[in-house]
Amino acid sequence: MEVLQHADDLEKHRLADTSKQPSENILHKLTRDELLCIVDLLDLHDKFWLTQTCEVFRLLAKRDWDHEFSLLDKEQQERFLAGMPSD
Repeated sequence: MEVLQHADDLEKHRLADTSKQPSENILHKLTRDELLCIVDLLDLHDKFWLTQTCEVFRLLAKRDWDHEFSLLDKEQQERFLAGMPSD
């Protein structure tokens, strides 16, 4: 399977290697716009965790996490960090 360069290739990715995708996974049946609507509903720390799950979500929820974090106020930063695992 080829490496995707940007989010516009999501449909190509979805069709590229179906042997590794569960046929009953509803997420693989959604369009890019539908997936983006779902991603937009998530809190920032949930978007971060989503990007850790698979290549498609890394592309959809792609962020400069340091920059995103710096834009948060102190309370939002604390909520973001509360969603992260502690060492």
